[in-house]
Amino acid sequence: MTRRVMINTYKREKKMFVKLTQKCDSFAKWMEMALNNGDRLRKHGGTIIFAGTEKDDDTNMFAIIHYESIEGLKSFKEDKEFAEIRAAAGAHVETTAVTILNDNPLVSQPSSIKNP
Repeated sequence: MTRRVMINTYKREKKMFVKLTQKCDSFAKWMEMALNNGDRLRKHGGTIIFAGTEKDDDTNMFAIIHYESIEGLKSFKEDKEFAEIRAAAGAHVETTAVTILNDNPLVSQPSSIKNP
């Protein structure tokens, strides 16, 4: 019952999740940049839910990002200075692809997972 209420609230507020994929020189370097620029992403209404790579390839990354609105996603895409910061951290911003995900997701986080 609780999940149903949370899902309905989510849909009414027009929040969204996106999948971002891109090439990078090193995920560790990208992650350091992301941790140091969390405030900048939050300025656009974005929060990284998960970011990672395939186990054997740390140059092909993806992230699931929650945005408060489509306007936040648009402002992120238009932030040239942030794109330069990401590129300096080894992100191949020209390879970035953004996919808007369904508006009725199941989101949970195991208590055993710790962020860096």
